[in-house]
Amino acid sequence: MRLYSRSENDILNVIRGDKWRMDVLRAARELGLPDWWIGSGFVRTAVWDAMYDKVDKMVPPDVDVIYLDSHD
Repeated sequence: MRLYSRSENDILNVIRGDKWRMDVLRAARELGLPDWWIGSGFVRTAVWDAMYDKVDKMVPPDVDVIYLDSHD
């Protein structure tokens, strides 16, 4: 999927179409962390791959999961 317009919906579709990234998001959700986020490289790499129509998609070596626990 070549990404041209780079709208929010296009980016969401890129992520939704990537089984590995969806598995990571599900795993992060299952941790039950308060107010959690995943670092931007997770999305950036997927968008770059889509923009340049890469066949061999880059899988980041790690994923940064960040959360804020206001009780800690």
